[in-house]
Amino acid sequence: LELILELFQPHIFNNNKTTGSNNLSAAIFSIDDFRIEEIKNKASINYELPRYTYLNNLTLDWNLKNQRVTFKYPLLGYNEDDSSFSTIPTGAFVNIFSSILGLTLVHSRIDNFQFPTGGIYQSFLVEESGLLGTAISKLFDISTVNYVKLSFINKYYIPITSRPDKSTIATKFLIGNIFEYGDNSLKLSTSDEDYTLDVVPIDSRFIAGGSTSVRGWNARKLGTFDGRENGGNFIIEGTIEHRTRPFYDMKGLIKDFGFVSFVDVGNLWYNINDFKPNDLAVAIGVGLRYYTIVGPVRLDFGFKFYDYEPAPGTNAWLWQNNITQIFQDKFALQFGIGNTF
Repeated sequence: LELILELFQPHIFNNNKTTGSNNLSAAIFSIDDFRIEEIKNKASINYELPRYTYLNNLTLDWNLKNQRVTFKYPLLGYNEDDSSFSTIPTGAFVNIFSSILGLTLVHSRIDNFQFPTGGIYQSFLVEESGLLGTAISKLFDISTVNYVKLSFINKYYIPITSRPDKSTIATKFLIGNIFEYGDNSLKLSTSDEDYTLDVVPIDSRFIAGGSTSVRGWNARKLGTFDGRENGGNFIIEGTIEHRTRPFYDMKGLIKDFGFVSFVDVGNLWYNINDFKPNDLAVAIGVGLRYYTIVGPVRLDFGFKFYDYEPAPGTNAWLWQNNITQIFQDKFALQFGIGNTF
């Protein structure tokens, strides 16, 4: 549950290439292990560069966030004071302050931002949390998080007919990693001792599975570790998608119908040191599209072509399973609005 108030300001400093925004929000997240109450303010400045330069767009974000995390179930925590493990009781909470600076660099040569049919798009993200938060945590009885997040996205669109609006190959590659550093220990309300826990914010972590990820797995269900729904520190994803609109030259509602076929590859790891090539999951599938002014409404049918972690009684490769096993354990229905990427 989230309430957002946003102020958008074009032409900052009387420059039509510079825009800014300020986003104030209050949110409540409730998942299996804990509940988060959050107040956040995010200020952003965006600068548009000429298209003939390699970098076309720069965005600087400053995100100030205060979270109260309440644990619903007892958890095992590492005690920094005496190097031992002990149980964190139900109802204990942590007050976390984060100051996150992010810089996004974009190179874009795509022909259409909303419906790309040709060109390349690259995005480089550098995000840091800890510099200001560490100073604040020394003044007040709060916890903070220290990490650097790096990610790279490459999208490439290839028209394969003389009518690119009717048939295009779209590809995407994503790689990202979060490096935790410093003293990432939590100060619990029920104890004077500090505990080392996984405290990188859930909305800063990478997640896998779902309608814009590896589509044979449902949202937040792909990952090589327990607790994957809370996100991980290292991700690799790749996609090849054929998009076709066979009725584009016709009149009426049928004109805006389209179809896709796709292959998705990737997975999520808790840390980069846990990466194994054999853990890469593969999904295949087809999808329906209806194109509107705000983007396509999409419905995808994804199958686990290679399941790195098959359920008991099933096999890793799709063809090694019978029809019942496929639709019970190897199938996911995905819905979304807007292009997959």
